Amino acid sequence: FRSLQAHQAGQLDEAARLYGQVLAANPSHADSLNLLGAIALAQGDAKAAIDRIGQAVALDAANPVYRYNLGVSLAAAGELEEAVKAYRQAIAHQPAYPDALYNLGIVLGALEQHDEAASVYRQVLAIAPTHVNTLNNLGATLTTLSEMDEAALCYREALAQNPQSADAHYNLAKLLQEQGKPEEAV
Repeated sequence: FRSLQAHQAGQLDEAARLYGQVLAANPSHADSLNLLGAIALAQGDAKAAIDRIGQAVALDAANPVYRYNLGVSLAAAGELEEAVKAYRQAIAHQPAYPDALYNLGIVLGALEQHDEAASVYRQVLAIAPTHVNTLNNLGATLTTLSEMDEAALCYREALAQNPQSADAHYNLAKLLQEQGKPEEAV
């Protein structure tokens, strides 16, 4: 309990020390391994995060949060294909997991699997229709796929949800300029 409080308060070194104490008493405490991995990732050590969270997954393979955190760590380490697998496994255990779906879409886009990324972003929007970042990313993906009208709709919906979204403003302006609509772009 104190370890989680320290973690949530941003006292990462203290939280890591306390998680270590839990693991000294119970080496198969999956939550402590997972959270130690999250701390390692927050401190910039993706390899240590992968190791610790991987141990948590080995102890509780059905936990979607562990699989998700493993995906985040793998993506941070540049292991994108492995990140896709981890996100898919998280989603297999919890199909309506918007964060895992969203991050899967990002990684698929980075792997230039744009059709699949668009499909995944649509799944996120089926769960969370007002998710501005997903609307913006879907718009960018559709732009890459030359589906400009639908991309513009995504950007406009993102702006309807958050008129302050600089990314959506920029992406819509760029798209309008490419479509030969400079006045609208301005």
